[in-house]
Amino acid sequence: MRRIQKVLIISILTIVSTVVASPANAAQLLLLNYPQVSLAAYGVNASYWGAQKFTAGSTSTLSSIDIPVSVGALTAISFRSDSSSLPGATLTTWSTVTSTPATTPNTQTFTGSFNVTSGTSYWIVFHSTSQVQLYWSGATSQSGSPGWSAPTPRSGAYSTNAGATWTTDTIIQSFSLRINGSSISQVATPNSPVVSQNSGTSINISETSTTANASAYLAKIYSSNGLTLIDSLTISSSNITSNTVFSGLTPNSNYYLSVTAIGDGTSYSNSAESAKVLFFLPRASTTVLITAPLVAEYRSSTLLTATTSKSGSVAFYSNGKRIAGCIKVAVSITTATCNWKPALKGNLEISVVFTPSDLNYLSSGYSLRVASKPRVSSR
Repeated sequence: MRRIQKVLIISILTIVSTVVASPANAAQLLLLNYPQVSLAAYGVNASYWGAQKFTAGSTSTLSSIDIPVSVGALTAISFRSDSSSLPGATLTTWSTVTSTPATTPNTQTFTGSFNVTSGTSYWIVFHSTSQVQLYWSGATSQSGSPGWSAPTPRSGAYSTNAGATWTTDTIIQSFSLRINGSSISQVATPNSPVVSQNSGTSINISETSTTANASAYLAKIYSSNGLTLIDSLTISSSNITSNTVFSGLTPNSNYYLSVTAIGDGTSYSNSAESAKVLFFLPRASTTVLITAPLVAEYRSSTLLTATTSKSGSVAFYSNGKRIAGCIKVAVSITTATCNWKPALKGNLEISVVFTPSDLNYLSSGYSLRVASKPRVSSR
């Protein structure tokens, strides 16, 4: 009985990337030749899929894949990210296919568009809804343009549930694959951004000039470790030299900010991230106001009301001396009150000092004049 391999590993992998700008560098090749191992046929079906990891040697747009098949036909191929040396998230799937006449091997050509980044690893996954045997060859070698490669020693991955989960595989069968595409120029890296304070909880970011061939920009803000991304904003080319605001930040904190120029994805790929700029957002200011009558009655209870911008506590003073019972009044929502009995007559200065409970904010104060006059009512 014919044994059907339940995994798919690339054994002859030829990756071609056509360099548009220079006819002398018309093709970039990765050629892997692996010998046949133990099995006479190599196949996939509706449940058993295979995948092979490769690393792109240049930033390119892939446009077609040629796959020689001995029996049957694949239904699609997909590109996946690399996740701990196994296929990860699906990045794109190609199902548009043309075939040469039914000879052996019958070459299927899948077409689409997929951008790969130089130095990044990807997985090629083969899909089928019925039994397929792939055409194989037996030489052993690996060669090609700088940077284009597949893992050595040779290994791949297989799935027994149509790509839902994957297992590393080292039982190699030979077959051939060619990927065609065109190179993409990378947009130049922008200068380090110009950063300034917008408010107590927000930061401005801008560039001094635009970057050639950038269609837009991606501004990023990181936490104090320079690694944890807090937020990102897409900025149009027409606005990159004006301030864009990151808001909702924590005062009294360090932040790192950067800018990446975005390419059009066809002729130009995104730039590298600019150098990160460290910015310290200082403690933010607060406000406090007093509401009091213009005239207070000597030694009679008078209500003083302080309105604050944050939670915290308020200390009330009369002519610079703390008012008894009003030394540290907790703010309820945004209000603190004090019942004051003027101990002196004449024009008195009533003042408050607000201390926020959040130490990332500064204290604030306010004062006004109140006339203390003799009591009108008798005891």
